[in-house]
Amino acid sequence: MAIIKQHDKRSGITYVYESKSFWDPERKTSRSKRKLIGKIDPETGEMVPTDGRMRKASKRKEEKAKTFEERLAELEKRVSDLEVQLEKRMTGLEKRVAYLETKIGKDATDPKSDIEAELVRSVSDIENQPKEAATDLETPRLFDID
Repeated sequence: MAIIKQHDKRSGITYVYESKSFWDPERKTSRSKRKLIGKIDPETGEMVPTDGRMRKASKRKEEKAKTFEERLAELEKRVSDLEVQLEKRMTGLEKRVAYLETKIGKDATDPKSDIEAELVRSVSDIENQPKEAATDLETPRLFDID
């Protein structure tokens, strides 16, 4: 195993890799695999370890170090925010129902409303239609090949 430093000219960052060489019998040549282990800090010149997912090691440790109480407080805040959003949506729905009740002229929750009766009539008409009428319909053709 070897440690390799590679400088990126575009970003100016020097990355540090762990290189492992092995023989590839199919190609009959030596090959290598690299694993990113960190980058060089330009100010101090020391290697800063990384986990290879563009995260800094210190942030990862801070995330793990959060206490139970901090996480609980964050979740409680999210729950209260969601409750406020739900309350706003419910008041909006109540206003919409009141508007529809005035527009229709009847109680929108009444099961005997004109709209519901019309829907029931149309469904029963479809069910009572003879089956021959459905077979008389010709399927539309995209191309006439006559």
